[in-house]
Amino acid sequence: MLLMATIGLLPLLLAAASWWLHRSEASTPYIAWRNTLVLIGLAFVSVSAFILTAFTVHAYVISRGTTPYDLDRAYPVLWMMAFALIASILAFFGRRLSRLFMIATGLVTFSLWYVAALAASP
Repeated sequence: MLLMATIGLLPLLLAAASWWLHRSEASTPYIAWRNTLVLIGLAFVSVSAFILTAFTVHAYVISRGTTPYDLDRAYPVLWMMAFALIASILAFFGRRLSRLFMIATGLVTFSLWYVAALAASP
């Protein structure tokens, strides 16, 4: 249970670290369109990480019951995987450490979506 909670919260923690690092590095002059792309990527990966956490908690609750439920149809799995990949690509417009955290967040979120979707598939 503790391992599942840790893995489920990892994308959210990485997304929060990415937001914090982006804010701390934004004090220096920055090109507006690059900053906009990075903020869009951060928003995408944050939404994807939040829905992944909800998906994981929902899957855990359902696994304790006896009623079968199709999670693939209830959650936009492919869209959230695409959001995570787009965020990883948009991270290249960032700077320094926040760029690396955002790339890692996108790739970890994509990987966990893939594994969670495989585990929840009938």
